Amino acid sequence: MSSAANSNHKNDLPSTVSVKLDRDNYPLWQSMVLPIIRGARLDGYMLGKKKCPEEFITAADSSKKFNPEFEDWQAYDQQLLGWLRNSMTVGIATQLLHCETSMQLWDEAQSLAGAHTRSQITYLKSEFHSTRKGEMKMEDYLIKMKNLADKLKLAGNPISTSDLIIQTLNGLDSEYNPVVVKLSDQTTLSWVDLQAQLLTFENRIEQLNSLTNLTLNATANVAKKSDHRGNRFNSNNNWRGSNNNWRGSNFRGWRGGRGRGRSFKTTCQVCGLDNHIAIDCFYRFDKTYSRSNHSANNDKQGSHNAFLASQNSIEDYDWYFDSGASNHVTHQTDKFQNLSEHHGKNSLIVGNGEKLEIVATGSSKLKSLNLHDILYVPKITKNLLSVSKLAADNNILVEFDENCCFVKDKLTGKAILRGILKDGLYQLSEKDSSAYVSIKESWHRKLGHPNNKVLDIVLKSCNVKLSPSDQFSFCEACQYGKMHFLPFKTSFSHAKEILELVHTDVWGPAPIISSSGFKYYVHFIDDFTRFTWIYPLKQKSDTAHAFIQFKNMVENQFSKKIKTIQCDGGGEYKPVQKHAIEAGIQFRMSCPYTSQQNGRAERKHRHIAEFGLTLLAQAKMPLNYWWEAFSTAVYLINRLPSSVTHNKSPYSLLHKREPDYNSLKPFGCACYPFLKPYNKHKLQFHTTRCVFLGYSNSHKGYKCVNSHGRIFISRHVVFNEDHFPFHDGFLNTRVPLKTLTESPSSHFPLHAAGTPLREEVTPADNISNIDREATRDSAESSEDNINTEQDANEQTHDNGTDLATPDTRTGPAEAETSNNTHWMRTRSKDGIRKP
Repeated sequence: MSSAANSNHKNDLPSTVSVKLDRDNYPLWQSMVLPIIRGARLDGYMLGKKKCPEEFITAADSSKKFNPEFEDWQAYDQQLLGWLRNSMTVGIATQLLHCETSMQLWDEAQSLAGAHTRSQITYLKSEFHSTRKGEMKMEDYLIKMKNLADKLKLAGNPISTSDLIIQTLNGLDSEYNPVVVKLSDQTTLSWVDLQAQLLTFENRIEQLNSLTNLTLNATANVAKKSDHRGNRFNSNNNWRGSNNNWRGSNFRGWRGGRGRGRSFKTTCQVCGLDNHIAIDCFYRFDKTYSRSNHSANNDKQGSHNAFLASQNSIEDYDWYFDSGASNHVTHQTDKFQNLSEHHGKNSLIVGNGEKLEIVATGSSKLKSLNLHDILYVPKITKNLLSVSKLAADNNILVEFDENCCFVKDKLTGKAILRGILKDGLYQLSEKDSSAYVSIKESWHRKLGHPNNKVLDIVLKSCNVKLSPSDQFSFCEACQYGKMHFLPFKTSFSHAKEILELVHTDVWGPAPIISSSGFKYYVHFIDDFTRFTWIYPLKQKSDTAHAFIQFKNMVENQFSKKIKTIQCDGGGEYKPVQKHAIEAGIQFRMSCPYTSQQNGRAERKHRHIAEFGLTLLAQAKMPLNYWWEAFSTAVYLINRLPSSVTHNKSPYSLLHKREPDYNSLKPFGCACYPFLKPYNKHKLQFHTTRCVFLGYSNSHKGYKCVNSHGRIFISRHVVFNEDHFPFHDGFLNTRVPLKTLTESPSSHFPLHAAGTPLREEVTPADNISNIDREATRDSAESSEDNINTEQDANEQTHDNGTDLATPDTRTGPAEAETSNNTHWMRTRSKDGIRKP
């Protein structure tokens, strides 16, 4: 069977293909590789027609044997899989590395390209329907439309020839209307015929324009091209009820019949009248003729008509303000962004009572202004802006004076657009309207961009008069050169209940490692009560562990769920974000380099640090006790009233009861815990002088450290609140100290410092044994485990030095059992064992 299978495959796949698959060319790539695969008779593997046989078959003796058909199938499939990967770009092939068969690769490549193809089709269709000829040459316009249609076809959404022709005709300018009407009536029009006729029509227009320009240059006159749409002024109509019939004019020198039926009209440069040129003018050789005198002899109505006729003969692309119009009106389709056919029977009534047909309506934008309900009226001669409609659709006002007009923002008073008075009408040119620069803005640039207050002083000293409308409020150059942090408004939003919002941040690294081996801490602040929980960290990566401990503790103790976490964008909070999202907690982060958005947590750092340093200064303790001081600071802060909480303490707000102030003692003062249970013989003292290190959250007692660094926790403690042992040099430096290695599990306390639940073993308690008391026998050390926390955790201390640095002195193991407590310093005490 394997030989038969081999004979069915030509196995002549080419080594490479000319086009490799990327994110944009899947249809083209598919059309190229599929025939090659079919020619090699391998398409059955890729399309799932040839199913994968079983890898093993059952023999007659019920034993499992390798199936040779599976080997053949796998060989051809893997050959095809490798060839397909070779026909892809590195980026696409990398995304499909997980595919194990050619069929899986083919299907996933199609799915991968499908999502991109859909977005590409949307973009291409939008560009296809919005493309206009505009200033392009006809040949370039036709090439662009055909390319867009071809791209849509390659993307799997072909455009029919008829749709391509219709859209191409729709994108032409109004001067092509004659040929558009002609071609629209042809039912069997091909794309080739369309190109030929449009290119021919363009050539004809260029020829006519060149002939007209040549004639006008010879006569020193300027010709104006008439509007093809059927203007209100032509050889058969009177203008707005005028008594002058232009076709039957009795003006001398006019060749009245010559202009009839012509598509181009000219204005005489000698007398200023229409329908003839200077070479035909009767006044050409009349030296006594004055154009101004002739104009004065005409009545007012005739002068108005002459002006309008001249304007009518020009293709006018500008807008004109009209305070009497109820809608914006235009005769140009390229003014629209959205255009829809008008189905009503309404018409536009002009000044002479004539009714003009409304063909379509739409909307557009003029700079930053919205233009809604624009009427498309082909027979209108000017683009009219309705003042009332413009003001209603935009929060602006329009001001007119004797020379110009301004469109201003109603709130700021800033001039948005500026129009000029031209021939009695206020003209708004789209090209020039944004170029207006006020006098004040010009001086602002000359003086090097000072602030408005300084600028006003200078202008006043120079007697520069400004109109009330001559103001500006934005300068882009000032933003580039003077941009700074924007002011932060006071936030009046606060949580309404416990754990509705929790602020958190990590502090560190500390310049001195704490006596417990910590470099950082993380705190959590309840926004409603301002109660603070603090956790020590050896590394920033321990933040997620601390958050999980905090979350489990508070949600269990207060029977409420954390709803929102607010933090900065530090990388240590990425694992926290994952846990928060899994727990349904909203996770909010401040913007990059904007710590002010996490201000509550940032200010709490300052509060804790200042409070803790004050405690260390009071007791004159080394700085490596910063963690004990900071945890005590949080314990006290939670019990002190604040104006922010209306003179109530966070503790009372959280627990609905007042804290017990009678149990508080000065941090670092002398204390004497009851130590008789630790004695080894009856002649030992019942206590020793220690230093108060703070409050245990796992016990109802006090933490005390003796001169050897051993920590005791006891409720039986007598305090000398006026004496601070570190003032006199408290630590015993005569005993060689040694720090044992901690286990990783001791990095975190059971609960945070500051919590009233008294379930925490503070990090100061999680210290490995340093050294037993000098008078204690090492053989009896197993009896010291009366209190797990006290006996299993001790610290090493050095006057004013960094206690986190372990003693690097080494020596034989038997030297560590020496119990010599004599004050004399010997070589054996220093670990020197040489003979």
